Amino acid sequence: MYSRSDHALPDVTVPNPPSDTVSSLNYSPTSDILVACSWDGSVYIYAPSTPGSLENMVLKTSFPNTNSSPVLCSCFSNDGVVLFTGSADGVVRAIDMSSGSFSEIGAHETAVSAMAYTVSNYLVTGGWDKKVKFWDTKQQPMLIKEETLNERVYAIDSKGESVVACLAKNEIVTFNAYNFARVLTPTADSYGSGSFMENKYGMSSSVGMRYGGSSQDSKYVTKLAWQIRSVSCSNDGVIVLLGSLDSKIDMIAVKQVKSADVSNFYTFRSHKTEAALYPINKVLFHPVYQNSFLTCGGDGMYNLWNRESRKRKKTGGPGAGNPITAAAFDKTGRYLAYAVGYDWSKGYIPQINIPVEIKIALISESDHQS
Repeated sequence: MYSRSDHALPDVTVPNPPSDTVSSLNYSPTSDILVACSWDGSVYIYAPSTPGSLENMVLKTSFPNTNSSPVLCSCFSNDGVVLFTGSADGVVRAIDMSSGSFSEIGAHETAVSAMAYTVSNYLVTGGWDKKVKFWDTKQQPMLIKEETLNERVYAIDSKGESVVACLAKNEIVTFNAYNFARVLTPTADSYGSGSFMENKYGMSSSVGMRYGGSSQDSKYVTKLAWQIRSVSCSNDGVIVLLGSLDSKIDMIAVKQVKSADVSNFYTFRSHKTEAALYPINKVLFHPVYQNSFLTCGGDGMYNLWNRESRKRKKTGGPGAGNPITAAAFDKTGRYLAYAVGYDWSKGYIPQINIPVEIKIALISESDHQS
């Protein structure tokens, strides 16, 4: 589907990576701090060796879980003061970035698999206990609402008024970020069977373009055949990117859009070879240029795409089947941090030959131009 206009981006390696796979990377929204959370049960804090030089990061400190439980997800508060983490032991923890104090704020019954911080200043967590929980981290008690869903939660993102939770069996549930009410996701039925995309491309098109799947009971079921692995919302909370286990990327809307905009929603496949389909481990909208988005695969490559021109603008990564397990843009979008390591979703193996690495690529403004 996408044409190619790509050249590999150079990158630099961050020294002193975690001892096990990086599950989550986050840049602070207010500073140059980079945080890596790991399956080794610790959180690693990196900062520039010289101010403003984000391509030269050094390890400043680390925070281990007392029980060594793997850290599966993380996010910053909007002011960058607190880093929240979710672990395999089900505990939601908070790290005060100014004092270094470490505290437990609540828990799920099983692993905390995903979390996000909303524009309304609430923390949202999802777990394998099939629950989504909303926390007000500035008051006691912090838990203000929890909702039991149909399936386990695998990914969460929140932008604008939208909180999007991705569940097993490819279900998506959208909540309002302010009142936490469920929001019904629009579908192709909103435009009738004779939609622009259906007439132009036909339902048998290999491009797979359509506005949405099925929606009922405030949940949305995508047409992806394999499990959703990653999610990213646009800044206005209208567009959602989904990455699946079988190398497919799906772009949907979780709010009503104009009929003329239906052409901006489609499905395509990337990170594949003739012999293998690789999981899309991370999808990211660029924080500034919303027409650009990034996909990171189990093939060890990342691709920078232009959404409207449908071109792959840049690519990078070690390749050779060394999975990219996590990635993050800094607040300006000029720096991309990504991590390489064994993909633990494949299961336990006694010996791992893939080294854990964190790399940083510099992306210029021209890389986003059509």
